[in-house]
Amino acid sequence: MRAQALRLFSERDMSPKEIASELDLDVRGVAYHVRVLKKLGCIELVETRPRRGAVEHVYRAAAWVSEG
Repeated sequence: MRAQALRLFSERDMSPKEIASELDLDVRGVAYHVRVLKKLGCIELVETRPRRGAVEHVYRAAAWVSEG
C-alpha cells in the first residue's frame, strides 16, 4: 500500500482520502501508511483544507523521491 501511495504522490498532490478512493481502500489504513511515509521523509505536507469540521492534509512526494 505504501508503494502504491508513494507512486500516486509522485504523480500529483493528494490527500489520504483521495489515495483511498483511488485505490479503493479504507481511509484509516491509508492514513496510517501516509503517517509512516511522512515520518520517513518520503512525502511532505503541501496544503491543509477545511472539510466538514475537520482538516484535510494534502501531501506530495519529497523531491529526492520524485527525482529518483
